[in-house]
Amino acid sequence: MSNVAYRGERRWAIGNRQGAALTTHCLLPIAYCLFFVVLVMCPLPLTFSPSTAAQTIAPEMEAKRLVEQGIQQYQANQLNAAIASWQQGLALYRKVQYRHGEGIVLLRLAKAYYALGEDKQAIAYFQQGLRVAQALKDLANQRTALAGLGEVYYFQGDYGKAISLQQQGLAIARKLNDRQSEGLALRNLGIAYDAQGNYAKAVEYHRQSLTIARQLHDRQSESTALRNLGMAYYFLGKYSEAISAYEQDLAFTRQTNDRSGEGWLLGNIAVAYYYLGDYAKTISYQQQRLAIVRELDDAQSEGVALGGLGIAYYYLGDYAKAIDYHQQSLTVAQRIKDHQSEGAALANLGNVYFSLGDYPKAIGFYQKSLEIERQSQHLQSVSTILGTWEEPTRFWERLRKPLSITGRVWQLLVKSAIIKPKELPWEIWERLTIPSATIVKQLNTLNNGWQSRARLAIVQVRPRRWMI
Repeated sequence: MSNVAYRGERRWAIGNRQGAALTTHCLLPIAYCLFFVVLVMCPLPLTFSPSTAAQTIAPEMEAKRLVEQGIQQYQANQLNAAIASWQQGLALYRKVQYRHGEGIVLLRLAKAYYALGEDKQAIAYFQQGLRVAQALKDLANQRTALAGLGEVYYFQGDYGKAISLQQQGLAIARKLNDRQSEGLALRNLGIAYDAQGNYAKAVEYHRQSLTIARQLHDRQSESTALRNLGMAYYFLGKYSEAISAYEQDLAFTRQTNDRSGEGWLLGNIAVAYYYLGDYAKTISYQQQRLAIVRELDDAQSEGVALGGLGIAYYYLGDYAKAIDYHQQSLTVAQRIKDHQSEGAALANLGNVYFSLGDYPKAIGFYQKSLEIERQSQHLQSVSTILGTWEEPTRFWERLRKPLSITGRVWQLLVKSAIIKPKELPWEIWERLTIPSATIVKQLNTLNNGWQSRARLAIVQVRPRRWMI
C-alpha cells in the first residue's frame, strides 16, 4: 500500500532542498595603518593614494553582497539566478584569496545544483568545498560537505559510499561535540543501512538518533526517529516493536495536529496488526485513516485505505464487505487515473471471487488487471527474480505443499492461457491479496531477495524522503 515520496523532496542531512541556505559568517579584515609624517618645508597637506588593504576590502564587500543576493534568490526558488550570483561572488573571493568565503560559496553552489537535480555538478562542488575546508582545518564545513556528498550518493543508490561519507561526518560531529549534527548523521546512517536491507543495523542507528533527540528535547527529530525505527522494526518482522514506535509518534502527531502524518501512522499500524493476525484492529486503524484522508481530500491514500479494508475483510471471511471496499478502491483509482492501484483493485477482486468459487468472474478481473499492467509496462518476468526461465516450474513444485491462494491463482491464470508461465509479473504478484506467513517464509527460503518484496505486498512503500 503506497504512500510514496519521490526524489523531488530530497531532504537529508543538509536539509530541505528548497530550504534555507548555509549560514555564512564572513569576517572582513580591517587594516590599521599608522603613519608618521615629517613635514619638511611643506605648507600644503599631503595626499595618499588608496591602500592595498582598501582595494582588497572593496571586492570582499561586493562578494558578500552577491552571496546575500544569492541567498534571497535561492529562498525564492530562483535557483539559476542564485547560482549566477554565487558564481560571481566565488570569482571575487578567489581573486582576493579569501579561502573561507570561497569554501562557503562552493557549498552553496553544490546545494543549488543538487536542488536542480544536477548531481554531477553537485558532487564536484561539494568535493571542492571539502578540500577547502580541509586546507583550512574547518571541521564544521568538512562535516557539511561530507553530509552533502553522502546525500547525493544515497539518492544515486550508492549506499556503501553514502555510509562511508556519513561515518566520516559522524566522527567530526562527535569531535566537535555537536550533538544535533551527530543525531542527523546517525539518522542518515540508519536510513542508508535500511536502504541496503540491513535492518538490524538500521535499528541500531535509529535508536541512537532517538536517544539524542530526546536528550536535546527536539520533538520533531524524535518523531522522525520513531517513524524510521518503526519501519526498520517492521521489515525485521518485529511487528509489536514497530507498533510501539508508531504509537509513541502518533501521540506527538496528534498534539501537533499533523493530520497527514497521523493518517500515515494509522495506516502503518494497521499493516503491522495485519501481520500479527489481528484483523479487527487492522480494520479499526484503517477506518480511522480513511476518515482522515477523506477529510484531507487525499484520493490516492483513500484508495489505499479502502484496499486495506478489503484485504482485512477478505481474511475475516466477510467476502461481501471485501468486494464492497475493493470496488470503492477501484472507483477511486479509475477516477484519478491511478493505473497501478486500478490493477491492484482488480486483482484483489479476482481473489475474492476465486475464493467464492466464481472462477469465470475471477478470471475476468485477473485479465483486466493484467491488461493494465501490460499497458503500464510494469510487467516483470520471474526470470528477473529467480534467474532462469526454468525456475517457475521448480518454484511451483516448492510451493505445492501447502499451496497458497496466490499460487492457485497463478495456476488458474496459466491454465486459462491468460498468462504464460515465463511472464509471471512481479507487479501483479505484489498486488494480489497478501500471501500467508507460511508462503512468505517459503519465498524467503527460495531467494533471500524476495523477503522485503513479499512483505511490501501490503505495507505502504516507505516514504524515506517524506519522513527524513
